Amino acid sequence: MKYSAVLAFVFTLMLVVPVGTARAHAFPEHQVPGAGAELDSPPKAVTIRFDRAVEPLFSTLRVENEASKRVDAKDSHMSHGRTDTLAVTLKPMINGRYHVFWIAVGRDGHRTHGDYWFSVHKAVP
Repeated sequence: MKYSAVLAFVFTLMLVVPVGTARAHAFPEHQVPGAGAELDSPPKAVTIRFDRAVEPLFSTLRVENEASKRVDAKDSHMSHGRTDTLAVTLKPMINGRYHVFWIAVGRDGHRTHGDYWFSVHKAVP
């Protein structure tokens, strides 16, 4: 009988006490260029603002072309001194699709990652 009472108490505690681990992860709030964007001219950088501060030593951005070759300057950094915004400078780009990969490690050590595509279609004069 005591075992079932303990089990009921633990179950009730799980329902009442917020876990909070999902809120500890950093997720993108705003991306430039955005996911699925079709641009008339190539961007000079990719920037992602997260919903919380990230650790610069463990958080990165990488951009590849359709042939999986890096087209960024390998200079992933915090943008304008903000602790919630990562940026990476891009090399000159041609028409095509580009794949952005990001890793964000929150100040509490939780790691998230993701990716998205954008396209460049230079306008014809």
